[in-house]
Amino acid sequence: MEERPETELISIPATPRASTPETLTPSGQRSPRPATAAKSSASSFISPRFLSPIGTPMKRVLINMKGYLEEVGHLTKLNPQDAWLPITESRNGNAHYAAFHNLNAGVGFQALVLPVAFSFLGWSWGILSLTIAYFWQLYTLWILVQLHEAVPGKRYNRYVELAQAAFGERLGVWLALFPTVYLSAGTATALILIGGETMKMFFQIVCGPLCSSNPLTTVEWYLVFTSLCIV
Repeated sequence: MEERPETELISIPATPRASTPETLTPSGQRSPRPATAAKSSASSFISPRFLSPIGTPMKRVLINMKGYLEEVGHLTKLNPQDAWLPITESRNGNAHYAAFHNLNAGVGFQALVLPVAFSFLGWSWGILSLTIAYFWQLYTLWILVQLHEAVPGKRYNRYVELAQAAFGERLGVWLALFPTVYLSAGTATALILIGGETMKMFFQIVCGPLCSSNPLTTVEWYLVFTSLCIV
């Protein structure tokens, strides 16, 4: 029998070393090594290859399951914009926190003009108006707490979203946008007027006739108070 020549066995490493400029193909030919091979081998210990084929499908499954639960109603649907601020991202609130913040927002500024209102209305009409406003505020507070985050449901962090859920997409925007802008702009303007005039009176009382040679005008005191609020 004729002896067959022994074939040369070529061992191909699974991962080429960084020092080898070339790699061997299964046919035995040499091919230039790509430039990104060194980077992948250097970062292989940071991100193992066995994680990529498993992590991607699992991530898709979790995302699809979360979307399904949000559509069905078994999971509270969250707004991605809520993650921009810690106060809207937090999920540790309760009815007591909601009542505290709503009372501060609804009664804090009104308490400043309460003496002025009583001076015009008198004690009888002033107490009656204050009682009606109290029960109205309590009713709206109860509605906001009940509709804030129903489980399952959607979390409402803004009055516009709450109005859209109650009156529809377009009508809710028109009904909530004007009162919100009016309340925000009116409250800010009133606070600037009260703060500027108060600072002017305080400066006149403390400084007295010593600083009356070139005093600031009322508009300038408004600008001073606004600058202090910004700072």
